[in-house]
Amino acid sequence: MNKLYSSSRPLRSAVAITFLLSGLVSASALAQSDGETDQDGSSVTEAPSDYTIQDPIATFNPTIRNSVCIGTDCANSESFGFDTIRLKENNLQIFFDDTSNSGSFAANDWALIANESANGGRNLFAIRDVTAARNLLTVEAGAPDNAFLLNSSGNLGLGLPVGETPVVELHMADGDTPTIRFEQTNQSGFTPQTFDIAANETNFFVRDVTNGSSLIFRIRPGAPADSLFVQNDGNIGLGTSSPAARLHVIGDARIDGSVYQLSSRTVKTDFETVEPQRILDRLSGLDLGAWHYLEGNDEGRHFGPAAEDFHAAFGLGDSDQRISLSDMAGIALGAAQALKQELDERDREIESLNARLERLERALLAGGVGQTES
Repeated sequence: MNKLYSSSRPLRSAVAITFLLSGLVSASALAQSDGETDQDGSSVTEAPSDYTIQDPIATFNPTIRNSVCIGTDCANSESFGFDTIRLKENNLQIFFDDTSNSGSFAANDWALIANESANGGRNLFAIRDVTAARNLLTVEAGAPDNAFLLNSSGNLGLGLPVGETPVVELHMADGDTPTIRFEQTNQSGFTPQTFDIAANETNFFVRDVTNGSSLIFRIRPGAPADSLFVQNDGNIGLGTSSPAARLHVIGDARIDGSVYQLSSRTVKTDFETVEPQRILDRLSGLDLGAWHYLEGNDEGRHFGPAAEDFHAAFGLGDSDQRISLSDMAGIALGAAQALKQELDERDREIESLNARLERLERALLAGGVGQTES
């Protein structure tokens, strides 16, 4: 049987501890030292050198003032150094056997394990939930200094250089790209998927490990403040911490592709026909001018109306502080229709005048020929 999972092994260790403690207590009860006192002035009791444990059961609370070695490999004259309790044999663990037998009290059993006992097992220190047969915390031998450091403020450091202390609640350090991995396995029936969140001198990024390790989100070091800002109402600002719209951009926006707005007839209501000529008339009275923006890094000069004037002329949109691109395009299309109607009307007038001119020319030519023949 693998001794790591044997219930008899921890029990034997517990019994050994009980034997040792009770023996020391029994020895103290049988033999008194000759006036030797401890640092606090109390009498120190020692067992005779030839004392043999007779009754391993102690029914009172013992006190041991010296170091203790427990295990089959303890020497007769063990050199403890600074060790207070030493466990010494080829299979080591401390078993906590909670004998509570009422349903209202906790009764889980635990163990502290030093190294796996199976042949070829790992060198480790583990806290084991014996009742559930699971190692809840495992530390493998050879881990670097400060692999796990919890400081007095409750901050946790992982992999910090020696001498450093975590300065935030979770502080990770590594010589090359400290990384957090999120791995969904298939143990719950879902498709496996793995993402990494990492950072280095090049960028902070999110990596889709499962799909070719593509970097789907990246931030370069030195990016300015509020490069990406999400407000509590869901508005997103690029270059601003006070986005006034669902997407508020300070500066130019470049789109290598199409920009479109939902405009299907099926999503619209309250249709109203507007005469194109009315649009053209109002457009002719709209103030147009060239200007610069006050904010942002846009230093270019622009041409067009002010939103206040556009709103006053056409009554479109929900504010006189902005102009919808679709409204601007609609006005332009309406004006183009009005101009097309005017051009068509003038074409008809020109055609009518040309017809009249042709008739006059024919009449004049016909009259002139008759006079010559006569």
